[in-house]
Amino acid sequence: TSSPVLIWGETGVGKEIMAALIHQLSDRSEKPFVAINCASIPDELLEAELFGYEEGSFTGAKRSGKKGLLEEAHEGTLFLDEIGELPLKMQSKLLRFLQGGNFKKIGGNKTQSVDVRILCATNLTMDQLMNSKHFRQDLFYRIAVIPVFIPPLRDRQEDIPPLILHFIQIFNAKYKTDIKLPAKLMNRLYAYEWPGNVRELKNVIERMAIMYASQELNEEDLELILNINPRQAHQDSSVRDLPASEPAMPVMPPSLPKAMEQFEEKWIRQAYQMTGSIIGAAKLLGINPSTIHRKLKKGILRLD
Repeated sequence: TSSPVLIWGETGVGKEIMAALIHQLSDRSEKPFVAINCASIPDELLEAELFGYEEGSFTGAKRSGKKGLLEEAHEGTLFLDEIGELPLKMQSKLLRFLQGGNFKKIGGNKTQSVDVRILCATNLTMDQLMNSKHFRQDLFYRIAVIPVFIPPLRDRQEDIPPLILHFIQIFNAKYKTDIKLPAKLMNRLYAYEWPGNVRELKNVIERMAIMYASQELNEEDLELILNINPRQAHQDSSVRDLPASEPAMPVMPPSLPKAMEQFEEKWIRQAYQMTGSIIGAAKLLGINPSTIHRKLKKGILRLD
């Protein structure tokens, strides 16, 4: 499917990770995934970033003109983060594109068509965005064809261990380090509330890689990284531990493909529970039903 998706949840819950996963699971996975944060670009430059411009369109424009992100994402996916911060003028232009699939560059007279799936994200609730005086309702209904809510990390503890392993894999490779986490410290990370959600978790693991490289961390090191009072940390850690039924986490992470496979399976199961059918789950995720059937046949996915 090419239906737009609106991902919503608290700041830092991993909305861009979810958008990338939706792209990877879709039939567009071999094509570009282009992301932009609507709040990070000045209003006067946002139109040029999205739609591009022709030669000599404005002072400072490149002589050869410039492709916009819509063109760069042709046949792939464009992810618009913080869509609620999009200026009203740009909202109308985006709505026009969603209605017809075409646009004009700044300074251009030629209408261009591109095939792009639009994924959006916001840290507002659906009601807040829909009823905002600063966001067009007609655009809301266009982008919220498939709404996806990501709960805060504190409400999905089961995601914490695989996320830790995922980020360890990434930063071990990036910094050529060998982060070692004893099971006791894995339990501590599992017990932590993560007020900054996935973004905070990612930053903590990167901090480990930079500060401690190949040495094994102890409890004092971890509390320093988390910037928590040790006495309070001790009290917090007694509140919850990894479920007794779960084995201690291994020191070395699994492969990145394996970690991604676990995420894919989780979201397919959740989509199946939401829709009650394989076809419905596939449509929600933007993938072919045969992808789910293939995973079931191979025994790498269970829906019960």
